[in-house]
Amino acid sequence: MRPFDASSRLFRSTEWFNSKFDDPVWTTHIGQNGKKDTVIDFRVRLDDGLLLTHPKHQSLLEIIKSYLCLSSHSLPVGSIQLAPNTIGHRVHTTIGIIDYFLLRAERFQLSSHGFKLITPHEITEFMVVLASSQYLKNNLYAAHEELRDFLRLKIHQVTKQQTKSVLSKVPGITVIDSSDEHSLGLSESEIIAARIFLWINGNYKRVPIKAGNDGHSFFTHQISPNSIYSEIYHERTLVTPKFRGVVLDELHFSPSEKTFREYPMISSMVLLDDPLPSESGINTYLQGLKRMEFLKLCGLDHISHHSLSALDNKVFVRQLEMKNKGRYRSLPQEVIFSSFRKAVEFYFDVGQLLIDGYVALAQEADSRGCTLRDLSPAEIRELIPKKLSDIGVKVWDLSSDFRGRSRSGGSVTFFKRFRANEGLIQLIEVLYGAIWIILSALSARRSGEIRDLVENTCLVKKNHGYYLQFALRKRNFGKAREQVLRPIPNVAALCIQSLKDLHQNLSLLSSARASHRLFSKPRHREIGLAAMSSVDAAKVLNRFSDYFETQLNSTGRRYYIRTHQMRRFFAMTFFWNGGFGGLDTLRWFLGHTDLEHVYHYITETVPGEVLRRVSAEYASGALISGQSNSKNLRALLEERYGVSSFSIMQSDEVADYIEDLMIEGILKIEPVFLDTPNGKRYEILFKITGD
Repeated sequence: MRPFDASSRLFRSTEWFNSKFDDPVWTTHIGQNGKKDTVIDFRVRLDDGLLLTHPKHQSLLEIIKSYLCLSSHSLPVGSIQLAPNTIGHRVHTTIGIIDYFLLRAERFQLSSHGFKLITPHEITEFMVVLASSQYLKNNLYAAHEELRDFLRLKIHQVTKQQTKSVLSKVPGITVIDSSDEHSLGLSESEIIAARIFLWINGNYKRVPIKAGNDGHSFFTHQISPNSIYSEIYHERTLVTPKFRGVVLDELHFSPSEKTFREYPMISSMVLLDDPLPSESGINTYLQGLKRMEFLKLCGLDHISHHSLSALDNKVFVRQLEMKNKGRYRSLPQEVIFSSFRKAVEFYFDVGQLLIDGYVALAQEADSRGCTLRDLSPAEIRELIPKKLSDIGVKVWDLSSDFRGRSRSGGSVTFFKRFRANEGLIQLIEVLYGAIWIILSALSARRSGEIRDLVENTCLVKKNHGYYLQFALRKRNFGKAREQVLRPIPNVAALCIQSLKDLHQNLSLLSSARASHRLFSKPRHREIGLAAMSSVDAAKVLNRFSDYFETQLNSTGRRYYIRTHQMRRFFAMTFFWNGGFGGLDTLRWFLGHTDLEHVYHYITETVPGEVLRRVSAEYASGALISGQSNSKNLRALLEERYGVSSFSIMQSDEVADYIEDLMIEGILKIEPVFLDTPNGKRYEILFKITGD
């Protein structure tokens, strides 16, 4: 290993860590949106028994630290300033790559040779390990294998006396649900022994099962994964990794009731349950490893160019089993159309009453200096509008009857009483879900764009209508997001104004906690609003779906609505020309009588990738149903892909083929407008433009 060169300063500083370059521990502020700082601890024990921070390993430590700084440097990307989230993602990717090699320090002889002995074959093996299952980080850290081996080692340290003591205190620890996934490969006796060890070790906690800060919880015995992994990876990796997809159900016990969602959810992403890793995710790690070559600019040793060239073996990379970019699964047309109709009806029927009822309770609690939960059912019924009492509202928070040991019949009873309108805060959550659905359908905005709406600036009135002002996501450079205006129909503006009025009314109360975000939900205990997270957005959409009992599939899973599915509403209504009123409803919402004006609004509002997917799904339906206008498209698919029997294929699969043709520019799907004696009408044409 070359002598340490202190004169090289190129990759020794960055804005995302708060420490000095030579510190043994870095505290960082990677990412944004309130995420906790990441602590990078370089006191990792190498294969010679010494820490990475030992003077003997000063050169290797310099390489690793510089590689981390390089991950966010503008040089590899042509001096473009990276957005904070992009920087955070790149740094965490680099940490994962470094930890992969640190965990295998003995094999690579890192203590004596650094990265210099790593061969092309070992880079190829890195790719194989990376792509071995769906969750890439889990693969690099061997999450399942490390946990299984750790538990098998530790269970032999538990004495018979300790086992007897735990069993007498916690007899339920021996109950194993045969339906649980045994993902760690442990036998039933090993599972029980592992639970006993984890209990003694303090890894269990009584965890509230909840979705968002809803003030409702049932407790169960769950292990805290971070406490286990911090012990497993202590002095072995730069960070304690956090994993997705590590199912530990066999280690949990004493199951509890859940009331935040009535049924299991049908996955909203087509490939979510696909066990293959994503192509884009793998490429992120491969590009991250490739960036190591930039260390040569400051004279630092790294994995050789010859070895890293294995990353360019496109034939091998294509042989890795990977899934393409996941596409969101469409809700059935009838679910989208009926949900939108019910959302609008719910808003106009009881929306303002619910807001008025909440404000009345907040004013009373503020004047008395108490919390909303301190108000009795009799006081609540006296304060709220009479119509709310008439439809069944009895208490502020229905979930209070289903907390801890005072459960009143479990989740079945909860949802029965929920749909009987007993809880005001639960109905307010349904209202928020309804407004979210209306706004996402009529504006075609992303979930994050809706969450980020600022209460006092998001609604702009102009002479010819209302506009939504929002920060455009996925197009930002650096730290700033572009602020844009998009037209919205009057009903969406009315929904926004209702929420703005709620903010205004609460601002007059001395004890109310405020939030500048438009979508800020009433708190369950204190007076005031709390900005909604992505979990809270899912929660109110779950509430809406359970309240109106959206469809179940054949396996008993429910179609729970998500934002990306409602973004397709306008385009789906146009292409299918059906639902609860079809184009007449669109015309009413938009104030347009001309069909071409309606389509112009759709193309202006609905993002191109969403419109393309909807049109591909329409074409898929035309092929499967054998519509006469799809003959040329059928011939094209047979010629290009050898596909001829569409009746036996899934519609999503056919749509994938069609969308690929559209991306290549071979196929266009668009309407043609015709003047007829009965007025203007349109037909959807499949235009084959050639190779």
